Amino acid sequence: MNEKREILNKLFIEIQTKRLMNGTVLVAQDGELLYKGAFGEAELDSKRKLKINSKFNLASVSKPVTALGILLLVQDHKLSLDDPIEKWLPNIPYKGATVRQLLNHTSGLPDYLEYLNITGINHK
Repeated sequence: MNEKREILNKLFIEIQTKRLMNGTVLVAQDGELLYKGAFGEAELDSKRKLKINSKFNLASVSKPVTALGILLLVQDHKLSLDDPIEKWLPNIPYKGATVRQLLNHTSGLPDYLEYLNITGINHK
């Protein structure tokens, strides 16, 4: 694993030096952290730097990645598409929707950003 860490460090030093990306990275294998880093600006106008704990409003960009992760968990029999979402998110106020409905955008859930604002969770 140390060899992989060294390769990743060299790669991301070059990426950072050449300013090839704006974003954060986490690389793990078998539950072991190999690399994490933040590159570029969180806001281009203000030049505020990205940090490891910077929050992103990903919107639709994250949907395919999330769906892939869910399907891998289904394949490994760690969850079911027919599980109610409150099984995995017990404090969510929207009961009765299934994982499958969330993936198909047929759950009928209201705007989640409004829920985050009501609960005081900072999503920006």
